[in-house]
Parts: sequence; C-alpha cells; structure tokens
Amino acid sequence: MIPRPSNRRLELALILLALLPVGAAFRVCEQARASPSATPARIESAPLGRIEIRRLGISAIIAQGTDDSTLKRAVGHVASTSLPGEPGNVGLAGHRDGLFRGLGRVRKNDLIRIVTPRGSYRYRVAYSAVVGPHRVDVLDSTAVRSLTLITCYPFHWIGHAPKRFVVRAVQLEPLARTSRPPVEGIARRT
Repeated sequence: MIPRPSNRRLELALILLALLPVGAAFRVCEQARASPSATPARIESAPLGRIEIRRLGISAIIAQGTDDSTLKRAVGHVASTSLPGEPGNVGLAGHRDGLFRGLGRVRKNDLIRIVTPRGSYRYRVAYSAVVGPHRVDVLDSTAVRSLTLITCYPFHWIGHAPKRFVVRAVQLEPLARTSRPPVEGIARRT
C-alpha cells in the first residue's frame, strides 16, 4: 500500500509552489515564448513582477495570463504582447473593481513602475481613452517601448461593462540590472 501524504504536507507543497521565485517564473515564461509547444502548466500562475502607480495607490503582482482565476489575484500579462524590458508593447489587464480600481483617476504624465527580476522599468502615461471591447489593436506592437493597461469601463457598472478603459504609457530610460550595486564603505574608482 502506498502511503498518502498528510494534508499538512500537501498544504506545504502548495505553498512552496506558490512561492516560486519570480526570477524562475520569468525564465519559464521566456522559454515558453521560444517554444510554445513545451509550455509548462505552471507558467499561467507564476508571478512575472510587480506594477506600481504610487499616485493612485496601485501596487500589484503581475502574473501570466488573463483568465478569471489570474485576474482575481493579480494583474494579468497579455500573452501576445512583449514582456517588460523587451522592445514593443507590454499589455497588462486588470479588473476595474479589483486591482485596477483606481485606474480611472490616472492622468497624463503619471509615472508607472514595473519591477521584474531583470530590472525596474519606468513608464510615463501618454494618454488614456475609452474604446469599444473589440479594439484589440491597442495591444499591437509599437515602435517605441510602451505599456498598455486595460480594464473594463465604466468603473461603476454592474455586470459586464460595455467598453474598455485603456492607458498608454511610454518607457523612460531602461533601468535593467546590468551590474551589482557598490558595496558600502568601498570607494568607487572613476
């Protein structure tokens, strides 16, 4: 007879799976984009990083995917778009009554920060717009490094909202981690 794991062991195993390092999750996502047929099931729930919009009080984990279970606990990365730090347009989606609740107060020139294992990326809001639900062209690749946030609109609508609220931001200087920070107490050579 094969011994069954106790509930406690199962709980611990699930917790450990949920706490996969963000760096490993990012590498899994990159590997999956290179070879879509070999995509592991865990990529859909692995965290990719964090989005922060300080002025609006928005701070949330970014996970791969836009299905309901992902969007209930994280902002979802739209799979057909670039990853943060890559050329093109990064597409992120969130529920208007959840993590993107305050997005309707966004203004031109607001700063958005995305932190990933590869680095920290800052974006400046260029515009926001209300569009129809079939306007998927807002997620098309762009010539400049961009970020597009999408949520349903109107924000206080009950049920399925008829429109989408889109925020487009342009990446400022890339801040990818390329070297280690200086150690305190040791002078830097110039």
